[in-house]
Amino acid sequence: MHTKHNRKKNRKKVSLYLFFYGSLPAAVIGLLLALQGGTCLMPQTDFLTIREIQVRGCSNVRQSDVLDICDISKGANILSVNLAEKSRQLENNPWISQAIIKRSLPDTIVIQIEEHVPYAVIQLGGYYLISKRGDIFKKVSAPQQGLPLLTGLIKKDVVTGSPESLRVLNAAFTLINTLEHQNTFADKSSPHIAMDKTFGLTLYDTQSECKILLGFEKVETKLKLLSKIQKDLNRKALSAKMIHLNSTKKAYVTLNRTIDA
Repeated sequence: MHTKHNRKKNRKKVSLYLFFYGSLPAAVIGLLLALQGGTCLMPQTDFLTIREIQVRGCSNVRQSDVLDICDISKGANILSVNLAEKSRQLENNPWISQAIIKRSLPDTIVIQIEEHVPYAVIQLGGYYLISKRGDIFKKVSAPQQGLPLLTGLIKKDVVTGSPESLRVLNAAFTLINTLEHQNTFADKSSPHIAMDKTFGLTLYDTQSECKILLGFEKVETKLKLLSKIQKDLNRKALSAKMIHLNSTKKAYVTLNRTIDA
């Protein structure tokens, strides 16, 4: 009898244990799902009230603009904020490449902004900023001081992403990267690069008004050869109208000729 009573008592303990502890994972999963979806399943409490909003990573976008766009207010329940929706709203801004919003419980929202970094200006009917990753993200009214200008393509070339367009764009980016590491033109801050899907790149030295034909390949080697040619021309007090550098072994130079009166 005593043994039977103990068995009933033990079964009751096991049932209570399973009820409380067995249901715990489901409760935790439910809370996590609520947090992920931004749905508030808990009543408004002072403990979960937003008291601080941190905005990080802003350079071209003002913090006040970020707060206006995502419209997260202090005093709201921190669990009521739909993080995914607010991130999408921020990423509609042309300067913002990525926006990550997190909760730092119990009372802080952290907004991390990653902005597009302008790498060049590309002319496609109008002028547009393009990033190093090839993202065309913002229209501007004119070429920008300090940024290379890319010309020669049209919108259709970029939209379709044809192999020919991608090839010449990749070559142009390689040229920009090489110009950044070599002082090819000491006084040149905004090089003009014309792109042709058949013949490759032409670099314009706006200071001397010289056209430099580079083609597609081995840009770094060709620029080193160009530097030697320019030094030789300066030593001889000559100026070039056009320099053909389609080969890395030899170059053809067309000189500017002056006619004496």
